[in-house]
Amino acid sequence: MKVKSILIGALLLVSSTIFAQKPDKESLGFRTVRDYPTLNIRKGVKTFSILNENSVQSPMSDLGSAFNFSSKGVKYVNNPQQAELIFKVSNVQETVSDIIILDDRHKIVKGPNGKPMKAVPKKAPDGTIIKEYQGKATKSVKFDYSIILDNEEVYTKSYENSVNFETEWITDPKAARAKITNMTQTFGLLTAANEIAPDLKKLSGTQLLATIKLDIYGVKQKKKCLHDYSAINNSVLKFKTASEYLEKDEFNTEPFKKDVKEVIDLWESLLKESDLSNEEAKINAEVTAALYYNIAIYNVLIKEFQSAQDYFTLSEKTDKGFGDAKEMAELVGRWKTAKEKYEERMAKH
Repeated sequence: MKVKSILIGALLLVSSTIFAQKPDKESLGFRTVRDYPTLNIRKGVKTFSILNENSVQSPMSDLGSAFNFSSKGVKYVNNPQQAELIFKVSNVQETVSDIIILDDRHKIVKGPNGKPMKAVPKKAPDGTIIKEYQGKATKSVKFDYSIILDNEEVYTKSYENSVNFETEWITDPKAARAKITNMTQTFGLLTAANEIAPDLKKLSGTQLLATIKLDIYGVKQKKKCLHDYSAINNSVLKFKTASEYLEKDEFNTEPFKKDVKEVIDLWESLLKESDLSNEEAKINAEVTAALYYNIAIYNVLIKEFQSAQDYFTLSEKTDKGFGDAKEMAELVGRWKTAKEKYEERMAKH
């Protein structure tokens, strides 16, 4: 009898394993998430341009490349009159101190005791001195920059920096002068643009906040499974295809919402069939957690971060340790705060 009981128990275990439903992860690929503007600037597709009042020094297209705003959801245009958002650069001053060419007689080195001493010039085999030269110069760059939205200056600031340059020691004084001249020329408005670009991107809402891999879940359809999951799995594929709209512009969510309405309706209706106590139920605990997770991802993509956080939390509570639900709940919580602050600022205008 004992052997028979063990055999029956083993068969029940095998049966449970055969019929238990398991989620099946499907990747949506890597998606970008952009920060909300620090300024009261509309979120969404923008056309931007550079207005450089000293354009003889740096072409506007070069500055556009330096700021590198041309990305998903943001379009660079050459003509500022055609742009919603303008980055104006004015009062540019680029000055270079007198270029100094030192010869080896001015070269100072530290002696064994650490005290400075004059260097001994290099000598050729025939005893003649090999003269060496070094170029030195200081370059200063100053300018004002501002953000213009709908013909209104919404942000202004000044930039100022001074950099010291020096070459290595070179045997040709002309080469030393040419090299130090080239070094000072490389530091200018374009270099400064790269330095201030992160601040301007954050101010205008074009700063990349995160590039994150998103997943969604279907259900593994086992041969001997009593339940049909083709509807769920087909809905996952439809969701994945529709989400590609958002790769062009993550803020243009209406076409996506329209295309996946039936998908979301299906997932919500299936949640009403959830049976957390029965592992063999069609919508058992794991499948329930997967559906919660999917709806959370939907809310991430339409920027409803509070709802996304709620559904990720439900997914984690339903099946502890499900996917990365816990980590995603924490992440979208931070995005929610950024969005709420942005909406609060916008409501005041």
